[in-house]
Amino acid sequence: EGLAAVRAVRDALDVLRGAAPGTRDDVRASLRRVAHDGRAPWPLRGACLGVLGEAPAFERLPPEAVGRVLHGILDAARDPASEARRLLDALDAFVTGAPEEALVEALPGLRLALARLPRADRADLAHALARRHEDVRPAPAVGATIEAAVDAALAREAT
Repeated sequence: EGLAAVRAVRDALDVLRGAAPGTRDDVRASLRRVAHDGRAPWPLRGACLGVLGEAPAFERLPPEAVGRVLHGILDAARDPASEARRLLDALDAFVTGAPEEALVEALPGLRLALARLPRADRADLAHALARRHEDVRPAPAVGATIEAAVDAALAREAT
């Protein structure tokens, strides 16, 4: 219900394009306050960041919040695939810089957030990330270990 309200505010900002400059600024200031309010749910904070066009500092979030914030951003986006591409730098910085434990904890949420994208868009994102790291070829065992850890984390979340 909060995410639907943010989508409505996003649409209202479009209507307010010709309004007095202060009106849009006031709405954007309200979105910014919610985006940075530590009491607001993570998806709502992400949706506000998405409407503002701001990329979150994923590396500063608790690992379990990364996917929830991304979910909110994609939920508020008019074109979730384009929004995910816009966030590629921020996501890449998190994935490459996070300690292994944090990454394993964040992956189920990231996986769920990105699952809303059509398969072709997910493949495009994966290829874009792979092109950034062409020199890095993980061993098959590493991939299997990560998949197993993600599956275990998803199973824990489901119970």
